[in-house]
Amino acid sequence: MRGLQTNTHMKICQHCKKEYGNKNPKYCCQQCYWNTLKHCIPWNKGLTSDTDERVKRNSENKRGYTHSKETRKIIGEKGKGRPAWNKGLTGINAGEDHYNWQGGITALSNSIYGKQRRDRLRENGGSHTIQQWNELKVKYDFMCLCCKRQEPEISLQKDHIMPIARGGTNDIENIQPLCKYCNSRKRTACINYQPLLMFAN
Repeated sequence: MRGLQTNTHMKICQHCKKEYGNKNPKYCCQQCYWNTLKHCIPWNKGLTSDTDERVKRNSENKRGYTHSKETRKIIGEKGKGRPAWNKGLTGINAGEDHYNWQGGITALSNSIYGKQRRDRLRENGGSHTIQQWNELKVKYDFMCLCCKRQEPEISLQKDHIMPIARGGTNDIENIQPLCKYCNSRKRTACINYQPLLMFAN
């Protein structure tokens, strides 16, 4: 009879030693599996890495070591025959003309980009004083004309309505106060926020 047939696929759990018939090859339930892992000894327990000892040993061996005069001379001769990475380059990428040259231009204000900007300002003409700039900030209540935030929450910058790169002058009529974020987002666009502010009021 079918009901009297015995299950010949019964297994014994390796943890609780009970018989079970599910598909798990070793354990009858998940709890037995996790309980077994708690008592397992890691394969690398007690093993130590020799990396720290090796690094310490190498550093101690090299301490106080210097090349001999003959070796230093050979190294110097090899370096003389090696071509420089900037050989054949001209302009700002070569020798003393490079902006990172030790005795040359290092500050950002004196870099090639700052020089180009100063040259454009000189060609375009126009000027203004610090007093005029302060009066302009007072006129707009120390507010960024784009995002309407005020100092000291933001730091106002001089934005040229007609950018210098597009022929704008440095007169106070061509300057509007903007915060750093709005000024950089405007890039080289010609946007005058002053009429927009008057229209909003």
